[in-house]
Amino acid sequence: MEHQEWLDNLIGDDSRRTAAVRAKTPNSTLARQYENNRLTPEMVIALCRAYELSPISGLIATGYLNSDESTGDIPVEFALEKASRAQLLHEIDRRFRLGEA
Repeated sequence: MEHQEWLDNLIGDDSRRTAAVRAKTPNSTLARQYENNRLTPEMVIALCRAYELSPISGLIATGYLNSDESTGDIPVEFALEKASRAQLLHEIDRRFRLGEA
């Protein structure tokens, strides 16, 4: 997908200036990248975060990642951060019962 098209779809009725403010990036930087039809990966990530879109989705749509590179596998330490207390305790209990602890 063209980067200009991707950005236009992402921001909808917002102006690019508004998008730059939301992404906490200089408007001139976004404008220059938009005119060159080449957003940097960092810009794509900032815009995704500003518009509550997964940065992975944005990086795939703009060609920085292939869809097969997004397998959903995340390092354990990051997965553990997302686990609830109940999920962590359940896993600890399961491991004790299996003698894995």
